[in-house]
Amino acid sequence: MNVSIQSEAMFPARLGAWSSARAFMERFCANASINRVPSLRLNLILEELFTNTINHGHRGDCDSHIWIGLASGPSETFVVYTDEAPPFNPLAMAKAQLDVPLDEREI
Repeated sequence: MNVSIQSEAMFPARLGAWSSARAFMERFCANASINRVPSLRLNLILEELFTNTINHGHRGDCDSHIWIGLASGPSETFVVYTDEAPPFNPLAMAKAQLDVPLDEREI
């Protein structure tokens, strides 16, 4: 990995902290000369991760943390996103209905 620009920051797991995280991402994109469209895509990805961590992982604002690491190479951008939310396993919530015909199973 040939990385030219690297940056990382920690944010509180609060929806109000998204504006600081977005500003961090925008500064990174400006410093790494990332064009508008890739910058907007990165913003969408990080906003989804950030808000999902708070809304679904923590079930609301809390005192936990979210870390975002960004790195830029010649033709790619790398993201490391870490949070302290409890693990989510969608299969643990699934109800197996193997004895019911496929077209009659619950979604």
